[in-house]
Amino acid sequence: MRPPWPDPCIEYVAAELRRLSRARMSGLCAESVRWQAAVQLAYDNNLQMASEALGVSHQLAVLDGMDRDLERLRVEEELKAAGLKLR
Repeated sequence: MRPPWPDPCIEYVAAELRRLSRARMSGLCAESVRWQAAVQLAYDNNLQMASEALGVSHQLAVLDGMDRDLERLRVEEELKAAGLKLR
């Protein structure tokens, strides 16, 4: 979920990515397909915001399935290389 202000600071986005990363691994995501999809969508949205803030290119908005999963991993590694702590 995007914050109510127009451009969130990178610290907020990074904190959301860490929170959502933990939620992706929690029991609720394992028990509910809807919950898992909602958390994954929020995580991807925050990855996009972080990418745009740090100048990392991404194709998360146009890919789906395994292609999106692979792109997510690539973007995570690029963000880590840019100095963002994701976990």
